[in-house]
Amino acid sequence: MMLGSTKENGPLIIFLGLMVASLAALPLLPPIPQDQSYHRFADARALLGIPNVWNVVSNLPFIAVGAVGLARCRNDAATTAIFVGIFLTGFGSSYYHWSPSDGTLFWDRLPMALAFMAILASAVEERVNAKVGAMLLWPLLAIGVLSLLLWRWNDDLRLYGWVQFFPCLALPLMFLLLPPKYTGTSYWVVAAALYALAKVLEHFDENGQPAAARGKLIEPGHLYEWYWLVSEYADIAGLPAYRAACTPIIAWADRWGVDPGAGGIYDVVDSDGNVVSHRKRMWPVTECIKAFVTLVRISGSEQSKGSLTQWITFIQERYCIKDGAWHEYLNRNLQPDCDYLPLSTPYHVAMAALEVERLLGGPGAFWMRNSKAPAFSLAHGHGGVSTIT
Repeated sequence: MMLGSTKENGPLIIFLGLMVASLAALPLLPPIPQDQSYHRFADARALLGIPNVWNVVSNLPFIAVGAVGLARCRNDAATTAIFVGIFLTGFGSSYYHWSPSDGTLFWDRLPMALAFMAILASAVEERVNAKVGAMLLWPLLAIGVLSLLLWRWNDDLRLYGWVQFFPCLALPLMFLLLPPKYTGTSYWVVAAALYALAKVLEHFDENGQPAAARGKLIEPGHLYEWYWLVSEYADIAGLPAYRAACTPIIAWADRWGVDPGAGGIYDVVDSDGNVVSHRKRMWPVTECIKAFVTLVRISGSEQSKGSLTQWITFIQERYCIKDGAWHEYLNRNLQPDCDYLPLSTPYHVAMAALEVERLLGGPGAFWMRNSKAPAFSLAHGHGGVSTIT
């Protein structure tokens, strides 16, 4: 493809530069997990056996608009992709709102991602460079699909955020600064304004007040930490009843804070036990180890010993790496999920190591690698789920 003068291709160079720079900046951002409170709607009324009925039926206009658009505009690939995306959004979004979860949300977001990318390619084709716009359509659609796959694989919405919000940056600039080939720009402006309004209203409840997650947000790691702290105070003050009063705290953390499938401790849950963040930091596991050291010291039960052994093995195998470094975050599949090391974590690790060494009677017990079970048998482990006895 032959490019003309720099002046003539200035808008194209600026657009491509912004696109490449914004994509290149994504790895510099921390991963963005899916907020599980997103699945709890302000209006959850059911009617005629349809859950979240108004959230479901309000998607029917997408099907109608998409069908009309496909019937009238099928001569251009980008336009066809736009209306296919709109048409399928009606079905995907209805499916999601009928049964909200990460799995169904994928089918809500996928056609929208295709529509976003097709709209961007169409605008480039009309206002910047026709050939480049046509060429960009398929790579942009591929980015849209990839963004959703990365989210489902890694619970990371960074690329999908770009798919949604880069067009929100680029399209207004093109509409304001570059002349159109066709009329109807005002319709795009109205559509963009309505979309922006919808994104804002997502954060408010039915009474127009800022929406809050149902129930309070809880970090399970702190529940384990509080149990250990109260137990230490109970020993010092000679008040064992205080420790007994805290048993429900650790029981709750054990029931709702531990991933029963992959293992590990969730970063955040709400007071109803719903997972808010599937990411798993290192420090909650260290606090869990301290709590189970206390349980072993008090009860000496085989189940508590097995759980303690399991958590020590888990932190060594999943978080610790050579040269004294560690993985701060794991994703929902227990894969490393960040490349920085907060300075607060060594305190938690050191305290857990000291507690284990105090229990087992010797320095270095926490880090023994020749045996996965420094003092107890792994036969009493429970697949990453703690057991309180």
